[in-house]
Amino acid sequence: GFREARPDIDVDSVLTPAGLDAVAKAETLCKPQLDAALAGMTPTDFFRAPLARLPGVDAALDAYMCTPTSGYDRPIFLGVGMQDRDVPPNLTLQLDEALRANGQDVTLKVYPDEDHSGTVLASVPDSTPFL
Repeated sequence: GFREARPDIDVDSVLTPAGLDAVAKAETLCKPQLDAALAGMTPTDFFRAPLARLPGVDAALDAYMCTPTSGYDRPIFLGVGMQDRDVPPNLTLQLDEALRANGQDVTLKVYPDEDHSGTVLASVPDSTPFL
């Protein structure tokens, strides 16, 4: 994860004991077990200070989590559900804009009433012919 990729960013210094425990569990448990283990907890349970307090964390997270916006040699299909809580829709729309600005061939389909999983299902008529 991020801690291994960027050991120079001391993430552990802003985590509470519960946060450190949650990170350890996230490294070994499958999602259903992790959900059960962390039930009832909120982000404020995990942090003793904001991540933004760590020097260089914004740029490091951007580099770690970003999707490249150029260099593709095939068309790209993006489906975005406007009710998505897993991947914020504005991030997908920003990715679409950045890809287009870099001359990439992008097809964007918006599904106004769908969440993350619903978008996958709703996009089948659009994405299957695309492939």
